[in-house]
Amino acid sequence: MLVAENNKINGSSIESSESSIIEERVNKFTQRVDSLIKGYVDEKAMYTVREPTEIYESSKSRVYDGGKRLRPAIALAAFQAFSQDENPKPVIPWMYFVEAKHGGYLDIDDVMDKSLLRHNKPTTFKQLTDKYGKKGEYLAMLIGMKNSEAMSSVALHDGQNNEWDKDTTSFMLWL
Repeated sequence: MLVAENNKINGSSIESSESSIIEERVNKFTQRVDSLIKGYVDEKAMYTVREPTEIYESSKSRVYDGGKRLRPAIALAAFQAFSQDENPKPVIPWMYFVEAKHGGYLDIDDVMDKSLLRHNKPTTFKQLTDKYGKKGEYLAMLIGMKNSEAMSSVALHDGQNNEWDKDTTSFMLWL
């Protein structure tokens, strides 16, 4: 048995070795979620850079820069808990859908609030208004709408091709 300091988590004591095992598993799971989303985006070539490059590069960075990935992680965990299928392919469009939609809403929120930083990094709004002035504000809003609507629609279409049932599709459209 390992001798270790006790840590308090949610009011109960656990060994620090157990805590590091949990942290390691969470990190591994998060890396898998991140890898699945990036693989999906690359496979679909969703962010192939065209003119104006800022729109495509900024849209892609919102998805590639990660974050906590809480929403897609919950989607994957639920799939693993309730599906007998070991292959996560059917849930990947849903994982991307919630991440793109959320990221798009963050960009729109940053424009509305005129936010300069998000997670200690310049927001899309800040970067584009610094470069283009008022036009950058419109570009940032367009990027938010692109991620929240257009890109999530691609994932919705893929989900239907993966035979999502009518209730799932209706729920996704409601979002």
